[in-house]
Amino acid sequence: MKKQQPLFIRLYLPFLFVILGALLFSASYAYFLFQRHYKNQVANDLKIRTTVLARWIEPLLDGQKLDSLQALAQKTGREIGTRFTVILPNGEVIADSEENPKNMENHRTRPEIKKALQGETGISFRFSRTVKKNLMYVAIPLQKNQEIKAVVRGAIPIVLLSSTLHQLIIRLGLLSAVMACVLALVAYGVYRGIANPIRAINKGVTAFTQGDLEHRIFVENPIELSALANALNAMASKLNADIHTILYQKNEIETILSTMTEGILVVDTNDRILRINPSAEKFLGCPFHEAQNRNIQEVLRIKELLDFTQKALANDTPSEGEITVFSTPEPKFFRAYGAPLKNGEGKKIGVLIVLNDHTKIRKLENLRKEFVANVSHELKTPLTTIQGFLETLKEGAILEPENAKKFLGII
Repeated sequence: MKKQQPLFIRLYLPFLFVILGALLFSASYAYFLFQRHYKNQVANDLKIRTTVLARWIEPLLDGQKLDSLQALAQKTGREIGTRFTVILPNGEVIADSEENPKNMENHRTRPEIKKALQGETGISFRFSRTVKKNLMYVAIPLQKNQEIKAVVRGAIPIVLLSSTLHQLIIRLGLLSAVMACVLALVAYGVYRGIANPIRAINKGVTAFTQGDLEHRIFVENPIELSALANALNAMASKLNADIHTILYQKNEIETILSTMTEGILVVDTNDRILRINPSAEKFLGCPFHEAQNRNIQEVLRIKELLDFTQKALANDTPSEGEITVFSTPEPKFFRAYGAPLKNGEGKKIGVLIVLNDHTKIRKLENLRKEFVANVSHELKTPLTTIQGFLETLKEGAILEPENAKKFLGII
């Protein structure tokens, strides 16, 4: 399982890294373009300077005025801050604005000179062994009648170019830093615009899970999270209404069950007691807190009730029977009715047993039987006597006036 991370790490930091990466790339690319453009610009400027000098020295070169050529190179180099060198096609240096040409080695193998001797403009960046500096060189061929008479080369220290580029790097760095801070703040604002509504929704859902369905989530933007908050609020309202309805129905059922004189016992298909009302508690001598969710055979030891329960669970139709309870000081007699309980899919989930106390009725029946027996016994003795007197009269005593009168008086 992946480690959970907050939205700040999952959203803001990657976005920030993308911004910084984009700025770094943009700054690097801008530096590269500016560097190339600046180098080309400097090279063109140096080429122009060198071309102008080449036009000036062309007459001196034709007249073989080497001293004047050296003086012109030195003067022009000092005035415009550029080192100039004039090289013959064989590589011999005949003029240089900063060094004595006689002390300089052959330049035929220099990259820019080789390029210029081919009739093209030669440009190179390299370390000068003569002046011990990194220089930028631009060499142009000096041609006459399509023949290269000499090569004029201009050079400037790269340190000047590097200084300008260094200043560019600093400015680009500062600009990138400012832009990074601004974009980081903007990104943080976007992150908070997403994170705060999510926190509000999380807080609301937590309140819902803790039972506070009256709590409401208020999110205006973005629209998607606002719609989610409204949906959660609607769900909480409906749940709250449903719970109130269920509680009302439960209380109603509790009131009905608690006031019923009949005993109510609900047992599921696993023989667990799910519900028992006060009347059943009284009838069976079993408190609800001791019986709830326990197996009926563990709680009740009334064989007839257990057998009736199993019978009711086995049948898909209502059952009824007689149950006698001997666990009380006096036996109790009940008329039991069992009805199967089914869920919404029609599957049996248990049985509802209703117990009607017939103990008083049974007692009244016994009293009636005893009364009839006693009345029969009390009536039997005088009737026997009367029957005897009648039989005596029939046998002739009726003819004896005195006895007949006596017997009739008794009867």
